[in-house]
Amino acid sequence: IIDIQAALTARLHEISRLAWQVMEFSLPAGISGFFRHSFRVLLLGVLACIGPGFLRGQDEAQLALVKQATVYLETPESSGTAFCISKKGYFLTCAHVLEGVEQGGEVSMSLRPGLPEEKTVKASVLRMEHGLDLALLQGPAEAVPALPLGNSRALRETDPIVVAGFPLGRFLSIGESAPAVTVNSGKVTSLRRAGELLESVQVDAELIPGNSGGPVLDRNGKVVGVAVATIFGTELNFAIASDQVELLLRSPRFEH
Repeated sequence: IIDIQAALTARLHEISRLAWQVMEFSLPAGISGFFRHSFRVLLLGVLACIGPGFLRGQDEAQLALVKQATVYLETPESSGTAFCISKKGYFLTCAHVLEGVEQGGEVSMSLRPGLPEEKTVKASVLRMEHGLDLALLQGPAEAVPALPLGNSRALRETDPIVVAGFPLGRFLSIGESAPAVTVNSGKVTSLRRAGELLESVQVDAELIPGNSGGPVLDRNGKVVGVAVATIFGTELNFAIASDQVELLLRSPRFEH
């Protein structure tokens, strides 16, 4: 998101620079000085007026998508986060979030939690891979938008990321509703591999219990990881790389 804003701002200023060059070239020498100054002031004013609003609109649209796609999970023994990865109603989370629930069982899922249109439904556990600490759920089709999966292999240290989830679960609820989603940002601090396979993405965005199963997104709004763990008292937080998610989804039962 941060990089998108920077790129758009740079593009607007590039347009301003090119327009100024064209004007300098085309105007007679006797009046170019006056109009050059006036035109520059006008362009800077336009950028100041429409630039922030345009960029804010882009940011808000992407943020709204992330918040709608991220859902709150509850089992009799735990709570956590999941997110939609397909319009057919597939959701992804961590296997440890589903403590006490077996494959084929059901969990409580709150859609658009903390909002007036909040709705609680049942989701079926389609597949659990404890070795990957990932689980695939089936919820209602087209209930919320899906987040696109990205390529974690393209990540580099210091890349910006955004994390969404429900830290501390119902401790942060207001009234009887589920807690509203928490969104924070940070950057990639390390990429941990087993051979050539990227297994874990280390980030400095704070993750605490309840964030597990939440999406970690890159600058393009694509999921490059699944929040999974933290070391308390440090800035060491970890996400399962989307490479690992691909392993879970390589199944004849899963169709986008």
